[in-house]
Amino acid sequence: MANVRSSRAFKRSPEPETHVCAWPGCKAVGVHRAPLSRQQLREYQYFCLDHIRDFNRSWNFFEGWKQDEIENFQHEDLSWHRPTWKMGDREVKSQAFHNAFFSERIKDHFGFTDEEDDGKRGRSRRKESRAEEADMAEQRRAYAVLGLKPSAEEAEIKSRFKAEVKLCHPDLNGGDKDAEERLRDVIWAYRHLTARDKG
Repeated sequence: MANVRSSRAFKRSPEPETHVCAWPGCKAVGVHRAPLSRQQLREYQYFCLDHIRDFNRSWNFFEGWKQDEIENFQHEDLSWHRPTWKMGDREVKSQAFHNAFFSERIKDHFGFTDEEDDGKRGRSRRKESRAEEADMAEQRRAYAVLGLKPSAEEAEIKSRFKAEVKLCHPDLNGGDKDAEERLRDVIWAYRHLTARDKG
């Protein structure tokens, strides 16, 4: 059986670049890289093992800086020297971003920038839902005051109202405060349920 060789030629990895140690007077091979300066952190010089140790011992990134400059740099380094905003400013920045990048010429068909509108709609729906729940609770209370089930018809509501008014009328109860309170509740319940039925 013939030995089949791949037609693809194997590439040899390039020989590593060799450098002479950058330490003055040293002729050894420099294999350890170090930045050229604080301003040239991505440009390198190469040292031998002995001299990279000397370089590291003497390297001071903050050489010549005042203490407050060092502290400011370290503080900005916490956010990778990118701008940050105080709490509450983000909405302003978001609006500025929106104004800068979205105009009448650019339509946001997918609603990516509608977060604020969605929030308002959501709050509005929650508010409506709470109002409905409160109304339902008021209805249940009104039925309970008259001792009726929620399925009661208008005729039954009127009949029960008249009976309750007779029972707790102040003239029949000698000015009893509890009877007066009960009468107020009965009138409120009747008005609430009949107003709801008319609406």
